Amino acid sequence: RVLGIRHYTQLVPLNGGEGKSLPSGPEFDGVAQIDFDSIEIVTSGHRSEEARAALRQLALDEATFIDTAKSVRWWARSVKIL
Repeated sequence: RVLGIRHYTQLVPLNGGEGKSLPSGPEFDGVAQIDFDSIEIVTSGHRSEEARAALRQLALDEATFIDTAKSVRWWARSVKIL
């Protein structure tokens, strides 16, 4: 909670786990979606020691399963259509 994370969702391929998207798309083995309480919380620099400690722990965990050389990260906002 200290990082303002509301939801953490993993999306994994349904095609037997090969990690292939459309024929022209990149290979991948999943997509992670993190929803925050607000963008202000995320961009505030996480100034508390508790938040910095949580970020260090998160980075250590991510290093065990994320190929950062092939990963893409971006900010987005949800627009509910249906």
